[in-house]
Amino acid sequence: MAGVAIFVDYENLTFVLQRREYCRLRHQKIGEALLQYARQFGAIEQATMWAEWDRFQSNKRHEQSAQAILTALGFDCLYLLRPSDRGYTEQAILKKVQPRLNDLKQIILVSGDYTFPELLSQIDIPTSLVLLSKEGAFVANEEVDVVEFADVVDSDEVLSPLQTPHGMEPAAFYIWMQRVLQEELRRRSWHGMSFHMLARLLVERNLCEEDVEAQFYINQAVREGFLERSETELPTGRRILLKPTIVERANDPVWSFDEEFRWAQLIWALEMILSRNPWWEYVTFSRLREELEKWSLVTGSDELQQMVEEAVEKGIYKLNVEEGGPPLFRKKYKYTLGDVGEMREKFRELPLLILQTMRGLLELHPHWHGVSFSKLLDELDERVRHAEQKIWVDRQRLKDWCNFLVAIGFLHAFRGRPRVVDGELRDPPTLLRIVPEHPWLQHLGKITEEESVVPEEEVHDDDDLGPKKDFTLRRLDYYRLIVVIEHYLHISNNDAVVAGWMPMSTLFHVMGRSLERSFCNAVVRSAREKGIIEIRTHDPRPGQHPARGAHLELDHPDAVAARKRVLRLLDIIQSVQDRNGVAELYTLEARLREDPFFGEEEDERLGWIELMREENLILVRPHTGTEDEGTTRYLCTLNFRDRYVLALLERLYPSSKGSFASLAAASEADEKNTTEEDIDLDASKSQPYNPSDYSKPN
Repeated sequence: MAGVAIFVDYENLTFVLQRREYCRLRHQKIGEALLQYARQFGAIEQATMWAEWDRFQSNKRHEQSAQAILTALGFDCLYLLRPSDRGYTEQAILKKVQPRLNDLKQIILVSGDYTFPELLSQIDIPTSLVLLSKEGAFVANEEVDVVEFADVVDSDEVLSPLQTPHGMEPAAFYIWMQRVLQEELRRRSWHGMSFHMLARLLVERNLCEEDVEAQFYINQAVREGFLERSETELPTGRRILLKPTIVERANDPVWSFDEEFRWAQLIWALEMILSRNPWWEYVTFSRLREELEKWSLVTGSDELQQMVEEAVEKGIYKLNVEEGGPPLFRKKYKYTLGDVGEMREKFRELPLLILQTMRGLLELHPHWHGVSFSKLLDELDERVRHAEQKIWVDRQRLKDWCNFLVAIGFLHAFRGRPRVVDGELRDPPTLLRIVPEHPWLQHLGKITEEESVVPEEEVHDDDDLGPKKDFTLRRLDYYRLIVVIEHYLHISNNDAVVAGWMPMSTLFHVMGRSLERSFCNAVVRSAREKGIIEIRTHDPRPGQHPARGAHLELDHPDAVAARKRVLRLLDIIQSVQDRNGVAELYTLEARLREDPFFGEEEDERLGWIELMREENLILVRPHTGTEDEGTTRYLCTLNFRDRYVLALLERLYPSSKGSFASLAAASEADEKNTTEEDIDLDASKSQPYNPSDYSKPN
């Protein structure tokens, strides 16, 4: 029985389509639409596509590539061996059609703008030619039905507009592309990279999904001047190579030996380390070296050692040498910041001024790819003259600071497009752009964000951890810290628990599951100042590094109050639960709303349920009612498998000590016998909980 054959020049179709629409293709939708169109003429006997499929290979699993998707739909996806030969697909179709002319009643040809002239002149079978546009398409055979691609495929379904990764601005994405290419060229010691290799590199770095998408962005970067093309002779012939238009700094600029920039690097490094680890009282030399190797101009350990020694002599660093104990008796060198308040403020104000100036210019001129060096200096000079005297610097010093920030990667310098001024072609200007991934820029962003929300309170601790931020903390935040430490001391079994302390790294990891890191830092610092916890350094075993831990002051009023509230909450849950040990969450919240013992405000009272749930002390799970009820209720149970819960219950009910142990054993047995149809309490814990989500019981 005669059938239908559909042949698709997918290489030409996608090339022309993306060049016109600047879009991302949905291969699944395209394949389904073409097959649906072919079935209108009868049963499909043959469906074949040709393309250079490596260009459509994503960096994900092979099952998600275009070739795998279209093959699963029923297409025979063949490789286009000569992509530059436009007639290769035509000859391949002729070889497949000629032996089966008597078995086909309809042929469908799909392409972007190629009309298959030789093929259409040799066959007399009814043929449909699908092109992107009929305009300008010359078909010698008038009996051929020419159809536009938009009439076969819905463009809104198969095409999605291209978007830069992570919602970045185009200029920022092109600069990211420059840095990726520069890094790869340095690693390989190459002078340039071919078009296709760069496209594959962008896909491997997860900057683009497919090679065809990466090639579009590469062409745009070349047009905008972020990449430049150069021809070179290779053994395989003449090739076009791409390289970034980045302005390289000199190997040893004179200003890199300026003392001010040396001290800026040392102060920034120590400040960032202590900011990321607020419980540290000092920094070792190895930590300084690890930090500075990421972004500074320090070339080796010897140079850094010399800089640190000079900083100690000038009072920028304070050095405390601690004698080591057996068996190695190794000395420990502890570095902290000295009395450098004015210097640190200047080193913070100048980069912040440059950052704000560049952002203001780019917001005022959104079509700019970057700020020219001369324009930035003019704006900075104008702003500095109107600023306070403490950060006043001349134009030459501003230029040195900009060069320094370019050298450490804070700013990105590249060549712009050539300009025509007064009829003359001028050299391309040097443009600057902010690098958001730089560690010091992220540190400045945190400082400005905190200062914009909360006023800074200049309070210096004995260990000189820097200025404290007066976060608005609730009493419940301190209670959370107390419960976290007590919970850890009951469920863990290690040397720290025996000594009665919780490692700082573990504390921040547990609290960071529900709070931001900066807020955790504020809670720990404030609790330390109030005397709720004490941070100590514990002597390690031989061969181990000393550890920092948080000791909970059990006699502190807040610690006593937190323990009483936890016991009171467990008592309420026990009183409202049914004979199966399950309590209605609505009933529990109603009790807490009416109980002033848990706080003055309603949010603080209800916050205790969320606190206990995050610590896995109570389990909350949804329960769907019958069809007649049509409501979902939330049920609350105690986690009897937690040793902290058992210890609290035994303290609350001393006479029922043995019964709680049997409940824990029964709970473990139920967990082992749980089937797939049963409700997993641990899985329900991961569901987001909102007090307004549940409905009142009927």
